[in-house]
Amino acid sequence: MADDDDGVDPTEQMQRARQRLSEADEVAQVVLTAHLEIEAEVDDALKVLFPHEDVLKEARLTAHQKMTILRAHITTKATGEAIAWPLLFGLNSLRNEIAHGKKTKKRDVKIQALRNGLRGKGKKRFRQAVDSADDIGIITIAAEVASGFVILLTKAMKGK
Repeated sequence: MADDDDGVDPTEQMQRARQRLSEADEVAQVVLTAHLEIEAEVDDALKVLFPHEDVLKEARLTAHQKMTILRAHITTKATGEAIAWPLLFGLNSLRNEIAHGKKTKKRDVKIQALRNGLRGKGKKRFRQAVDSADDIGIITIAAEVASGFVILLTKAMKGK
């Protein structure tokens, strides 16, 4: 009878996995949640544009591809467009960085890019909020601006 023992202790492996999963990364959690919400808003916008949205689902488009299709379809300049598109794509890039690894310098650079994209924009209270925000605050503000932009675009496309 062959010995199935490959020298790996499954209990030890499970304990290591449990430990890694229990280490909360709040920034990653906020980014992933924000990305999920924004992608849902982009999907809603694409449903307005394409009567057969099931075909898009079959194409298994990435979030970046969906955003690019939405952006390519917009024929008029929308309020907030100069800020919103870089935030949408920036958040998506940050999500990809987080999904494929641990905290890295690249992640910090991407968060700083979001911060820079928000700096000096809006009214005084908005600028103060951006200036005083930590990383989670910046991600939250960027997600709010990006999501709000897509919601307004969707309403405009519906004629509301």
